[in-house]
Amino acid sequence: MKMRIKIRIILWLFLLFVTIWILYMGLVPSGNITYSYDFDKNNFFISKLSPNTRVGEIENDKQRIIADPVYFSLRTSRKFNKAKLGIYYKSNNTDRPIIETGVMVDGTIWRYDLKPVQNKIIDELCNSWNIIEDGDLLFCQKENNFSTIDEFLISTTSSEKIALYNYKLDRDFILADYSTSTVERIIDISLRGAYQFYTYIKNETMDFEFSFLDMNNNKDADRIDINLYYNDLLIDTRHLDDDGNNLDDKKESELRKIELRIPNLPEGVYKIELRVNDDIITREIKSKQKIISFINKINIDNDGTKNIFIYTDSQRLEATTIYPDNLQTIKVGNTEIAVSESYKQFSSVLEASVASSGLHQIILEKDGLVISGNGMFSFSEDGLVNPKFKKVDENLDLTNVKLEYILADYKSPENIDGWNYSRVDIDLSKAYREDRTYSFILSIPGLKIDVLNDFIEIDKIEIELEGDTLFDLLKKKFD
Repeated sequence: MKMRIKIRIILWLFLLFVTIWILYMGLVPSGNITYSYDFDKNNFFISKLSPNTRVGEIENDKQRIIADPVYFSLRTSRKFNKAKLGIYYKSNNTDRPIIETGVMVDGTIWRYDLKPVQNKIIDELCNSWNIIEDGDLLFCQKENNFSTIDEFLISTTSSEKIALYNYKLDRDFILADYSTSTVERIIDISLRGAYQFYTYIKNETMDFEFSFLDMNNNKDADRIDINLYYNDLLIDTRHLDDDGNNLDDKKESELRKIELRIPNLPEGVYKIELRVNDDIITREIKSKQKIISFINKINIDNDGTKNIFIYTDSQRLEATTIYPDNLQTIKVGNTEIAVSESYKQFSSVLEASVASSGLHQIILEKDGLVISGNGMFSFSEDGLVNPKFKKVDENLDLTNVKLEYILADYKSPENIDGWNYSRVDIDLSKAYREDRTYSFILSIPGLKIDVLNDFIEIDKIEIELEGDTLFDLLKKKFD
């Protein structure tokens, strides 16, 4: 009898211990906790890497990433302010120069705030250049012209000589030979979903009119938001509620419009962002602005348009379609890209442009393609402007004799027991969180399933979280 009582006491104590442990791991009263996933068994907090088509089987408590990108999530019962994401990995049979990770910050357009894990271009180039380090800031210069980073920052060095990585250099971008236009320009090529573009204003009224359709292919509320930014600050917004049809009946809405007309703006570059899901089609954009330069990507809807001309300064072009009837061969100068399968991305590095503008002309037989790259895209040759500094990524032209300086917020990975280890600081205060879950990405641009059989092998993922104490959380709630 006494033995049974002892066993019950032990079981109850064990249950109490497990309950306290679960409450502690979930509530995290101190505000600080570390979760880790080493692939030996399922983890309640950190999910498996997905999708399955881009990762190999878990072998010897390790997993290979065989195609870009992959995702994982972090489940928490409360919010946190910061994360330090540690990754142990090896790059096997691959010369992919960039590995990045980040957290989702916008669930509508699936936008991630990417941070560097490794940049082999910087690692290798800065080995032969002069290096100055200041905290996490790394400055590499071909010739030893500056003794400090601050000295470089206050200089008037030409932007053509500078490349950046994970760093924003605050400088005004002014077009010296820009002249205003009174001619109304119309983009009547239908665009699906979200996009961003730059425009330029000088002694003129910003004048845009957007026409939208809601395709009602899902039951979600299809709101439309247009945001206007100047120097990365949000200065104006426009909004349309859902069209009122909450059925996925595939009935197109009536054409609805948003006007963006703002006088007396200072000269400079402005960014316009359309935040919508893929149920929204931009049927037409009317504007008197000369510059309409789409950033990195355009998603051309499938409505039967043929012979489309696009201009880009991108050095690499990627294309994909979900429509079997829209398979085609894209022409870019002497380069041809055969989009021969749906749901598969095709890409090519473009030859140097022979045009006086330095731009490539893309010719599409028909619509229904997503066109992307590392630069700007425009439907008119004189409408393309790229106000960005060159980025140190796989598309950087290292033969460019004008490049003399690299400025980066970056630290090279450590080597621990034969594994590369990188620890990345991530801001969770503005992260998108749904169902108590943060979503993360691992990006290796250019890594894909092919005959090269290259991959990145992951040994362990650690996430160190920092947030308010339980006392502070309760205090905020009841204040």
